[in-house]
Amino acid sequence: MASDMGPSDSSTPPIQNPFVFDGGDISIRVTYHNKLVVGKVCSQALIRASPVWKKFLNPPWAKEDSTVEVKEIDCSEDNGEALLILFEIAHLNFRAVPRGIYYDVLFQLAILIDEYQCIQLVSLWVEHWMVNEKAESIVRGQEGWLFIAWVFGRENIFEGVSKLLVYTVKVIEKGEFWTLDENTPIPELMTNGLVESIRDKRLNIIERLLKIPYDIIDRYEVKPYKGCSVSQASPFEKKTCDTITYGSITLGLQRAGLWPRRQPKDVLLSVEALAKEIKDVKIFETSMPTATFPKLVLSHHDCIGRNIRLAVWGILVGLKSPVLHSHRTHMAAQKEALL
Repeated sequence: MASDMGPSDSSTPPIQNPFVFDGGDISIRVTYHNKLVVGKVCSQALIRASPVWKKFLNPPWAKEDSTVEVKEIDCSEDNGEALLILFEIAHLNFRAVPRGIYYDVLFQLAILIDEYQCIQLVSLWVEHWMVNEKAESIVRGQEGWLFIAWVFGRENIFEGVSKLLVYTVKVIEKGEFWTLDENTPIPELMTNGLVESIRDKRLNIIERLLKIPYDIIDRYEVKPYKGCSVSQASPFEKKTCDTITYGSITLGLQRAGLWPRRQPKDVLLSVEALAKEIKDVKIFETSMPTATFPKLVLSHHDCIGRNIRLAVWGILVGLKSPVLHSHRTHMAAQKEALL
């Protein structure tokens, strides 16, 4: 975040610096509301709060060189709002700690807690911050809940968001995962092995989805399918059904960019979008006039279309979790640390 050191508007009263704490003996540089702020924090409060801050304030080489003294910490790359919450807790200013936090700040707070290894510091507030986690974690554009769940040990949320990503991420030509609605890359702070696991699960589902229409086409190319459910016993009508169904499926796939046949690795669509393209393939109607019904129109959609929809649904509801055992072990440890 860029610092703004320009002159202040003299007509606007100066904002009190929230990063000046009682007993402050170390200078701190922070970016807060797009401005570089220099505050004062208590070194002992930071040492008690985080092993990372403790090591920074008491570096190993200081034991050998007594002249080494840390006078300033530069946290200007950290999110100022999230950092202020941690400092308020570390300095025991509990009344200043918000009981509710918006997603953006909670995501940044999770990043800092992970970076500074201070999960125990926030144990009294986590349940308040997570009160709407089930609803908030499935909001499109808030995929950072995956990392929030990772840091705060929320295994059920982690599982749900991971499955949602398998279902919704698309791939751009460079091979990067992008969110479906926001057209932005998914958060870079992905946990060990999860990206690969999501990719594997996504490719597996895409392969199974493609197999549905491709297997149907294979049956027609080998021999007439004879699956018509509306044309009685007339061989001519059954052939008509075969022709209409075969043509409808191949043309529908062609319009979706799935025909000629595509390999799963070449499909850039999300699982969600691919399933819709296959499920919505329209089987066209035929006109079969008779003496009794001169304008009779027969729909052959249920001859094969219903089977397609059911097969797609069966694959989607059976989506396997990409969460690995190592992820569950980590979150169990995080949850334990909050007790």
